[in-house]
Amino acid sequence: MRDYAYSFLILIVLLLCQLSVRTFFPSLIYIPDFLLVFVVLKSLIKGYKSSAVSALTAGILQDILLGEFIGAFTIVKPIVTFFSSALSGRFFAENFVIPPAVVFMATILHETLFILLKENFNYNFDFISLFINIILPLAFINASIAFVFYLFYYFLLSEGAVDWIE
Repeated sequence: MRDYAYSFLILIVLLLCQLSVRTFFPSLIYIPDFLLVFVVLKSLIKGYKSSAVSALTAGILQDILLGEFIGAFTIVKPIVTFFSSALSGRFFAENFVIPPAVVFMATILHETLFILLKENFNYNFDFISLFINIILPLAFINASIAFVFYLFYYFLLSEGAVDWIE
């Protein structure tokens, strides 16, 4: 239960950071999805069983506070977590390229599924334009944030500190 409380607290802090990015940087076009980065990194490190609750909680929190289309994040985040957890335990912890690459692919999958769910009722969107102008830059931003988070996590754990991904 304590692990879920820590994850919930981390998700709240990350959501507040995500909501305050626009306030501190008003000219930013792309807002990184800190919750997606956290959930995907947690699924890579701990596996799906440990991260499924966090993914569902992150989706519900995002739907409540950011949702134009209620329920989309709640559906998409656990699906993305499931696919990213397929790589759990299959790479060395010292390999710093895999987590950002998985976050990059997970962001593409997340945004594609979200757009398909959201735009299901409006058939007037150009997916190629959305992919090039929104999804790819957001995937690069999330991957670079994942690289920094993973380095922080890896070196914090190697020093014997607290496991903040719990």
